[in-house]
Amino acid sequence: MVIIYVGDAIIGKRGYGFSMQRLPMGGNVPLNAARFDVVVDWPARCGVLDASAYMLGADGRVRGDADMIFYNQRVDVSGCLRITEIDAGTTCFTFDLPMVPEDIERIVICTTVEDPGKTMAAFEGVNARVLTNGEASLGFYPELAGATVVAMQLVEVYRRNGTWKLRAVGQGFDAGLGALARYFGIDVAESDDSSGQTPDSPTVAQTPHPVTEPLVPVRQIVPPGPPPPPSPSPPAPPPPQAHRRLGVGNPRIELPALSLLNCKLSWSEDVGGSQWRARPLDLALGAFYRLRDGRDGLVQLCDFPGALDRAPWIQVLPSEAKSGHRDLSLRINLDQAHALSHCVLFAYIANGAPNWRAREVEFSFAVSERVSVDIPSGGDGNAVLALASIDFTAGIVAVTRMGDFFTTQRNLAEQVGWRLNWRSNEPD
Repeated sequence: MVIIYVGDAIIGKRGYGFSMQRLPMGGNVPLNAARFDVVVDWPARCGVLDASAYMLGADGRVRGDADMIFYNQRVDVSGCLRITEIDAGTTCFTFDLPMVPEDIERIVICTTVEDPGKTMAAFEGVNARVLTNGEASLGFYPELAGATVVAMQLVEVYRRNGTWKLRAVGQGFDAGLGALARYFGIDVAESDDSSGQTPDSPTVAQTPHPVTEPLVPVRQIVPPGPPPPPSPSPPAPPPPQAHRRLGVGNPRIELPALSLLNCKLSWSEDVGGSQWRARPLDLALGAFYRLRDGRDGLVQLCDFPGALDRAPWIQVLPSEAKSGHRDLSLRINLDQAHALSHCVLFAYIANGAPNWRAREVEFSFAVSERVSVDIPSGGDGNAVLALASIDFTAGIVAVTRMGDFFTTQRNLAEQVGWRLNWRSNEPD
């Protein structure tokens, strides 16, 4: 797959068709092929989107959990729909319309934002295109500038009078993947969503163009019946469990390699309460990696930030400042975990004296749950802190806390067995 960027716009990707028909929001068109792909693309540098599909009956709801097709359930039991590719910035759904069960009226393709704090506005350029024999004939490019939603119905494939058609939907939701699944009838455990909007109240992301035919109702209208008998009050919910921590007593954890490993380093910029710092702590994040083909390397912002869509499948993102705190993120594409063998994550003081005394420093990561790694005290005089080592084996991510200080990245590399060629930053 080749991606060419001009500014923030994607002008070339796999299957791009320069004669492709672009649908306005609400526009619809008959489908001329029984077998085709719907490819959801977005600029991979913007972050991660989860693309999912829902097979719906006439009442706008799924028949059961098997009608939700997503990264953890990629094939429909009837064989009419499957995810054939998940890559950085791309998810491909393959349709076989003759195999669609008779009681399925619509198949809706949606996206949800993976990154906390982001909305769909951060993914300007996302699109859904219909590819037949590898050539794009139809496409929908929603306008996302200023969008506050975190999930969106992009397009839907639906029956109308015996004909299959495609509609550009572009309808947004203020809640995430769990709420979106519940909206379509999936039984999902309650999450800690605090958006305040119910999943039955979608937010239209932009002013729609007129729709040329009526939308299929989302829920069947049932005449009201007699009120149900009163039910006993439900038991009080258990208190939420704190996220897990890795420390001296429990240094290792194993988690499933689902899709993406998000690692975050956070620290306080406030130096007013500390006599040890004359200016804010300036940290950076990096990783030594070893691939299964034997290659070793180093990812860090100052020379090579890495990439998610190609080797080493690891990427460091620039820091973000929020209310006196700074955050740095490092991501690992677990869809390519089979190509990764081992990595060591570390933090280092990018500028200033090697003084770790600050009001607050935290390192955490998330796959199926959030896990924090205890930061040791001390370390003055050493610019590098080894945070954790990660092993990738048979669908499992095994993380082990390290918590050791080193004078330089080179000293850390030699300690953990990386034999890299180092160059000096001194002028010749």
